[in-house]
Amino acid sequence: IADWKPQFKIIEDIIAEPFVQKYIDFFDIQTMAARLHNKESMSSEFKKKNGSWFLSMVVPQSYDKNGNVTSVLIANRDVTDEKMRELKQEEELREAKLKAECANKAKSSFLYNMSHDIRTPMNAIIGFSEILLKQKLADHQEEAVANIRDLSYSLLAIINEILDISKIESGKMELVNSRYNTRDLMFNVIMQIKTLARRKNLEFNVDIDPSIPTELYGDETRIQ
Repeated sequence: IADWKPQFKIIEDIIAEPFVQKYIDFFDIQTMAARLHNKESMSSEFKKKNGSWFLSMVVPQSYDKNGNVTSVLIANRDVTDEKMRELKQEEELREAKLKAECANKAKSSFLYNMSHDIRTPMNAIIGFSEILLKQKLADHQEEAVANIRDLSYSLLAIINEILDISKIESGKMELVNSRYNTRDLMFNVIMQIKTLARRKNLEFNVDIDPSIPTELYGDETRIQ
């Protein structure tokens, strides 16, 4: 039966501006019984103009024959220390998230620029390889230059995937389903490994099952 209207001025003088209406609504006698229906209690936090925080709790004390709340106990507790810790943790989380986002953008930017920087000499290598293949070369020379060209194309395909790093990070990367020659794919892989093996004076042999189809459908770059 309390009359809260005379206290509104006091409330406005004590409670911080963003919480004034919330405070008035929380202690609204007209709706309190309905809000407490089937509840053991209800609580809410408020901030004072002096910067401190307190928790208000309303607990039903008695009921009428229909089970409606007729009286309540109101208790306030200072929670400034807990709230300051909570706000500090939230600020630290925001800062950590911002740093992570900045680091991620820097990484993506680096990969994007690096990919472009690599593509320029790669295209030049492919171009020079094509020019050399038009010249009269010994068989072993022609094979070596063709390997350079083919492996350069393979590397260029991988670089193009790096340029799509944003799609990979967002989980939207799509597989390319196209027809490819299995022998060519295996040859490119074998040549890469053979080159590494030679440097270490290792012998590298491959036996390809003749039952493997000559052509298949799939994402050639990722399979390779």
